[in-house]
Amino acid sequence: MVLLSKILEEMGDTTSEIVRDKDFDSMGILISGYSGSNRCVFVMDESYLGKLDDSVAVVITTRDLAKKIYDMDKGVCISLCPRTKFYQIHNFLSTTDAYKRKEEKTLIDSSSNVSPLAAIATMNVKIGANVIIENFVDIKENVIIEDNVIIRSGAVIGGPGYDYKEIDGKLTMTAQIGGIILRKGVEIGSNTCIERAAFPYEDTEIGEETKIGSLCYVSHGVKIGRKVRMPNCVSISGYSRIGDGASIGPNATISNVIHVGSNAFVSLGSVVATSVRRGKHVSGNFAITHDKFLKKYMDDMRK
Repeated sequence: MVLLSKILEEMGDTTSEIVRDKDFDSMGILISGYSGSNRCVFVMDESYLGKLDDSVAVVITTRDLAKKIYDMDKGVCISLCPRTKFYQIHNFLSTTDAYKRKEEKTLIDSSSNVSPLAAIATMNVKIGANVIIENFVDIKENVIIEDNVIIRSGAVIGGPGYDYKEIDGKLTMTAQIGGIILRKGVEIGSNTCIERAAFPYEDTEIGEETKIGSLCYVSHGVKIGRKVRMPNCVSISGYSRIGDGASIGPNATISNVIHVGSNAFVSLGSVVATSVRRGKHVSGNFAITHDKFLKKYMDDMRK
């Protein structure tokens, strides 16, 4: 646990105002879908106050919102830009051993077939039984690969997410120190990139028997369920959720914090900017239900 005032002092921060000082264990964002525990979060909009549950210990916020948060018995810090201050603290903590995951030597089951041309991090990787890892695969730290997983040539598992914030006038990458879990029977196609989560208690997760094609991109904090079919060139942005048995067509793009329900179907080339309910079929840019898409298409053709 760390005391917010101590962290701000170590950072040399002189602009933040602590209304109530409290300890916290980790940073976290409210839209992520991860609960964590004893988190420090930021709030810039009143609509998020209802998400300040028992997992939140400290809130970085504006002066106006601080008045509404004070009675919740949480730590409160006022900042001119709460989002920027939040990521400054996260990046600072990410340089300390206490905030990051504990380091353990990489373990590879003797039954797995790992190409000598693959790059496997020496720390914090666990590879289960009967795993196949082909040439030029790159496995970074904080990755768990369960039994019977296949990873094709050129895939990168555990790279940092594309997440930049403007801090002190510069575009600065958010430290990505979470992990990745590939469940049993997952297959990853050639040159696909799966990014690790940002915060230490989070994992990007691919569910059992899910099949992902080549040249796909899965961003930080995404959770994909069981038996999902996702062929080539699909892009899924941060913290989205794909339900069990869903099918995502080639070249589909799914925006951040989207929920695609179980057994839903996203047609090829679709751009999904709103969540898709269980069992629904969507198409188009921006994606709408498939029957509406076909009707619009036919109406346009008749013009």
